[in-house]
Amino acid sequence: LNRTSLLDGDGRASDWIEVHNPNLVPLDLGGYHLTDNSTELDRWTFPTGTIVAPGGYLVVFASGQPVDDYIDAGGNLHTNFALRSEGEFLALVAPGALTTVNEFAPRYPEQKEDTAYGPNGFFLEPTPGGPNEGAGVLGFVEDTAFSVDRGFYEQPIAVAITSDTSGARIYYTTDGTEPSPGNGM
Repeated sequence: LNRTSLLDGDGRASDWIEVHNPNLVPLDLGGYHLTDNSTELDRWTFPTGTIVAPGGYLVVFASGQPVDDYIDAGGNLHTNFALRSEGEFLALVAPGALTTVNEFAPRYPEQKEDTAYGPNGFFLEPTPGGPNEGAGVLGFVEDTAFSVDRGFYEQPIAVAITSDTSGARIYYTTDGTEPSPGNGM
């Protein structure tokens, strides 16, 4: 869910997919496909001559362009489908559209704004065009719920704070400092 992490060559913040070539030789993606539909494996095709350098990265914008071979003013490729923030099937498919090379099936997880997702989890600081930095996180804690609404109370009240995330620990402070396992209750 790209809002500000990367603008395409037309100045838009389209969602993006990154392909990494871990090999020591160039990778020719011409004829390979990207798809968000498990029954349409050839949904979008990389143009002939799409080369990823050894150890390199290629960003493709998933902007839902109606033209299959749209290239923006910055020379960036754009797919004819957009990504859903709630998650969906996504695959890189070999030429011939019979074999998936890599896939998120049945779907990749719900996406967070300006956070990258890959095989090693979520990355809070996206690095499009380069390697992910630091350790990824496996997921996010669901929001907290309070048993009593905020406000001013003249008598002491008991407040329960809960989260739908199993095993989550909630820390709080009453003095405005940032809560942590070593600071707060």
